[in-house]
Amino acid sequence: DGEPVETRVIQGPKRLRNGAERLLSREAILESTAKTLRCRNCSPKRSSVLLLGLDTYAAVAQRHGAEVAAKIESQLVSLLIGRLGKCDFIGTYAPGKLAVVSCGTALAQCRKFGDRVVDALARAHVTVRGVKLSLGISVGIANSPEDGADISVEEMFALAQYRQDRAAASGGNAVVAE
Repeated sequence: DGEPVETRVIQGPKRLRNGAERLLSREAILESTAKTLRCRNCSPKRSSVLLLGLDTYAAVAQRHGAEVAAKIESQLVSLLIGRLGKCDFIGTYAPGKLAVVSCGTALAQCRKFGDRVVDALARAHVTVRGVKLSLGISVGIANSPEDGADISVEEMFALAQYRQDRAAASGGNAVVAE
């Protein structure tokens, strides 16, 4: 069943659990985001897209195999699902990259969430075959209305991607929301 991956997240009372049932595909997350922005009950004036990219995903996959990298990503998903609001959703945007859509949440709250995820992953103890892996995450956030009240789904994801790329380019373990 692949290499054993031992993960221990420091601080955080919630145990990791399998969250695959709430993980959307890229297409489904884009479609769900479009529906959210059109929904009158979802407060589209306060919607955010957070793109979370594992900084060392490609290196882990190359050195330890795609299965190990996927297990690490899966455990991150489980950690995130335990902290999402009931109207929020999460999906795979690309290998090593997750998208979280938060409805009715102000930009400042999303930034704090991103900062907590960066901090938790930086302090996580992940080992493969007894070797500790240093993991980091770069987060890019786009928000309506901060980035425009009439911003489209495509524009929100493109802006979040641009900001996630900037966070990664700055050395990783960072959140960029402006």
